[in-house]
Amino acid sequence: MAEPLPLNSSFLFNFDVELEPPLVLGSRRIVIAKGGRVEGTRVSGRILSGGGDWILARSDGISLMDIRVAFETDDSAAVFMSCVGRRVVTADIAVQL
Repeated sequence: MAEPLPLNSSFLFNFDVELEPPLVLGSRRIVIAKGGRVEGTRVSGRILSGGGDWILARSDGISLMDIRVAFETDDSAAVFMSCVGRRVVTADIAVQL
C-alpha cells in the first residue's frame, strides 16, 4: 500500500456567522444561518441566508453534522461550501453545553 501524502494546508478565511435560534425536533436540530462575513487574505465576502447546520444527536453522545453555507465574495463570485462530520461529547463536557 502506498504511503499517504502529507496534508499541506494554509489559512483561507475566518467565518463569522449570525444564526437563527435552533429548531429542535427530538434528536434533530436545525440551525439556519441569517448572514455574516467571510474575511481572509485572499477571499472576503458576505454569507447568504438559508444555509446552516443539520444535526442528529445520537444516544451515545455523538452528533452527526451536515453543514452547508453559501457566500458571495466581494468581487461577486458565488461559493457553496458543504461538509459533514461528527462531534463527540463526553458526559463531563455535556454538562457544560
